[in-house]
Amino acid sequence: MGLENFEFDPEKVEIFSCFIDYLSRNNVKIYFYITPLHPYAYDKILQNPELREFQQENEYFLQFASNHSISIIGSFDPRIWNFTMEDYLDWSHPRYEAISKIFKLYSYD
Repeated sequence: MGLENFEFDPEKVEIFSCFIDYLSRNNVKIYFYITPLHPYAYDKILQNPELREFQQENEYFLQFASNHSISIIGSFDPRIWNFTMEDYLDWSHPRYEAISKIFKLYSYD
């Protein structure tokens, strides 16, 4: 799946945080879009303790968004949207119809 070497890089987190702060100071409305993972990939991540860092990064971004009043659109969990393997073009990319389903549920300021 390509996540075996997934690392939480503090330097990149700091750059990201500064960028978000810059956007906020300039009155840019920020949304985080989280693409639902393929059901098979998501299950493998949950089952593999070596991929725990992926979960930690997800939790970090959810907390970061909450602390900065950033709206989150989507979720890594495909079950929230009742997505099945048929909702994906391949192991990584949801179909347009699947993504549209997510965005139709949100209102934008």
